[in-house]
Amino acid sequence: MARGLCFGGVRVQNAARSNPPGELAACPGPKARRPRAPGRPCGFSRTTALDPSTPQIVTAALTDVGRRRSGNEDRFALWSAPQGSNASIDHLLVVCDGMGGSNAGEIASAMVADIVVRELTSGPLEDVPTAIARAIELANAEVWAQSRSNPDWSGMGTTCTLLALRNGVALVGHVGDSRAYLVRDHKAHIVTRDHSLVSELVERGQLTPEQARTDPRRNVVTRSVGVAPDVQVDVVAAGDALKQLANERGGPDNITVAMARVASGGKAQGNPLGRWLRSLGGRGQG
Repeated sequence: MARGLCFGGVRVQNAARSNPPGELAACPGPKARRPRAPGRPCGFSRTTALDPSTPQIVTAALTDVGRRRSGNEDRFALWSAPQGSNASIDHLLVVCDGMGGSNAGEIASAMVADIVVRELTSGPLEDVPTAIARAIELANAEVWAQSRSNPDWSGMGTTCTLLALRNGVALVGHVGDSRAYLVRDHKAHIVTRDHSLVSELVERGQLTPEQARTDPRRNVVTRSVGVAPDVQVDVVAAGDALKQLANERGGPDNITVAMARVASGGKAQGNPLGRWLRSLGGRGQG
């Protein structure tokens, strides 16, 4: 399954579509799809720097059903604080991959994305890492309660990986196997640990990383949001520089990518998602 977050630093590029700071850009739900031009990100936002020498933070995201699935259980959300805001987070990016198929994985992913954004952007936070963990824990409790109240939703759940940016520092909250990457010099470094069976088997030396890529158990997730009363959340301090990219692998599942970057000057044409993905694939800066 190809979905995740990436961050790092590249030069500024023009937007395909912008959302005002403070406005949530969210992936349309499975029953409310909006047509868009080919290659256009589903969500895009950019801060406006008053000082031209001040780096801008540019965020973008897209989602696609892939080539084999009939529905999309993924969900993303982007949020940027308004200028002059006292918010504890400058930018928030969330990616969720719903699980459950007929058991409403798309409902779980939408709920978690919305709850996490609500909890982390509604006011000042005393401690951001703690607030990230609590937001995902609250989302877990609400999804769990909904799944218990409706038999059709029994067993639904989702991964959740989020990136919170504040004053050039990146914090990642993580449950499941949707990955976050730090990208520098066209090299992607994973900053999260997969909560999956094959990941545990690799750590124990029972599988090699190459075997894990094709193991029939590779989709078994050992930790997710909403499938149990409680959830353990990983919160990772990911460094002091940002960028975003994502890796598409031929579309066997839904594909969702959210990205953030420091835009430090210059102009370039085209949407940022396509340019980053092409450059990481070694196809140059077309």
